[in-house]
Amino acid sequence: MLEAIIRSASQMYPEALFAVHLDHGDEETCSECIDSGFFSSVMIDASHDPFEENVAITKRVVERAHAKGISVEAELGQLGGVEEDVKVDEGSACLTDPEEAVEFVKQTKSRGALQKLSCLTLTL
Repeated sequence: MLEAIIRSASQMYPEALFAVHLDHGDEETCSECIDSGFFSSVMIDASHDPFEENVAITKRVVERAHAKGISVEAELGQLGGVEEDVKVDEGSACLTDPEEAVEFVKQTKSRGALQKLSCLTLTL
């Protein structure tokens, strides 16, 4: 329904810009949104996975999204509590290591493109 409303509004107001963002998606949901042609950005949240797996997942999402001109946000670190459908107990919460963040961005760059990871959410 929301998609129909936005698509109708874009026909009525062709000079207006509309952005649609997926927040805190897993890899499958990000892929669906990227392939839909409707979303302008996605956030892959693999922060609950080990660092190397987070990198691998994010890299796949970045490459798929950037091939279609879609921006990507990713997350490192975890706050305690509940956000979207992710629950993190206080004992498992962790802040982002700045050196790890630099390495994360280096490893998740889109090959053959000027675009890089568009946004990195750090838990500080």
